[in-house]
This record gives sequence, structure tokens and C-alpha cells, in this order.
Amino acid sequence: MLQNKQDDLSENGFGHRLERLLSENNLSQQEFGNMIGVAQNTISGYIKGKHLPDLSVLAKICHVLHVSSDYLLGLSLYQEVNPPHISVRESQLLNTYGQLTTRDRDFLLEEAHMLKRKQDYHSST
Repeated sequence: MLQNKQDDLSENGFGHRLERLLSENNLSQQEFGNMIGVAQNTISGYIKGKHLPDLSVLAKICHVLHVSSDYLLGLSLYQEVNPPHISVRESQLLNTYGQLTTRDRDFLLEEAHMLKRKQDYHSST
């Protein structure tokens, strides 16, 4: 996706891009910080241009938001190298699911099926 060139000329292109991506994904700074393992005030510092993430955090940011580091750092106008087929929320759900025991995965799957049946019932009435 081509972004506004003004971002590239600003001193804090990284912060502006990060803020826009959080907004586009309906993520608060707190939620996003929890997802990548940093405090909310750290995310705020990135957005305000007070500091930049180290390489390991930058990699997590890119992974979670499905964007290239080149885009975040202002080296490219294109957000995605390979567009993902799932949303950030879906990715978070899958990551959490992957950390569960087999028993808990089975339980969660049964609960999801129950919720789907309930939703189908309510939408047909």
C-alpha cells in the first residue's frame, strides 16, 4: 500500500507509521505492548519519536503487524512484503492457541463450535 510521502519527510516517520498501523488494527498501545513484550510507555515513546526499538523488538513489531522493517524505517513506501491472509487479532489467537496443551486446545475448539452454533441459531431466528 502506498503511503503519504509526507511521512517520509518527517523526522518521526517511524512513530507516525506505527501509530497509523495500531489505529488500522484497532490496537491500543497497551494491547500492542503486551503482544510484543514491552510496556505501554515504551510504545508511546516510539510514537512520539523519543526512541526507536532495538532490532529484536523491531522484528516483533514487523511480525505482529505484518509489515516490513523497510516500511517502518521509512526505506519503503510499501507496507507489506507478502500480504498476510489473517488479521493481527487472528494471528494473536493462533499464537495463543499454539501455546496451549492438547487438552486445552480440544476444549477451546469445542467452545468455539458451541459459540458458532449459538450464533447460527440466533441469526436464523
